[in-house]
Amino acid sequence: MTDDDDDFPVLPYNDAVTGKSSGWSGADTSQSRAHEADLRGLTGTRQKRSIGALRLSGSYGFTCDEMNDQVFVELDSARFVRPLSGVLSNLHKDGRIARMTGERRGQKVYMALECVEGRETEPYEENINIKKIAAMRRIVKTAEGQGLDSLPLDLVQKILNAKKKKKKKKKETPDAQPN
Repeated sequence: MTDDDDDFPVLPYNDAVTGKSSGWSGADTSQSRAHEADLRGLTGTRQKRSIGALRLSGSYGFTCDEMNDQVFVELDSARFVRPLSGVLSNLHKDGRIARMTGERRGQKVYMALECVEGRETEPYEENINIKKIAAMRRIVKTAEGQGLDSLPLDLVQKILNAKKKKKKKKKETPDAQPN
């Protein structure tokens, strides 16, 4: 893929208000922040800057915290952590960057595609825990609306076990020095 200005921003989520969006956590303030960043061009700027930084980092890559500290240092880090995490996730979801299988200091490591050099990467996966919680809330609300005092345990287990992923033992990626 190219990184021409026409290819940015990457907006992978459908949005009833703006058509496409970089996404948000579900809170109104998060939604407002995402809409503002998308419309003002900040999302595309952050995405291009992130890809450029990942290319410069070579085979070392960056975690979200490292990207905040070293690339976006002039911004209010406490306010910018979530949006930057979303930037990296959206670029990974779109296939523009890779996420390595290991971790560094408890965080996933991202790399430019051309810097992976045959190492093992992870495919993008939706966060199904959020979806499971939302589904459970709908079921409980429906049960309460029908006057049920409790839900059958087998139904709850079936829902909670749906799409259950096998948890892999986390590997640590060594703290190699940047190229």
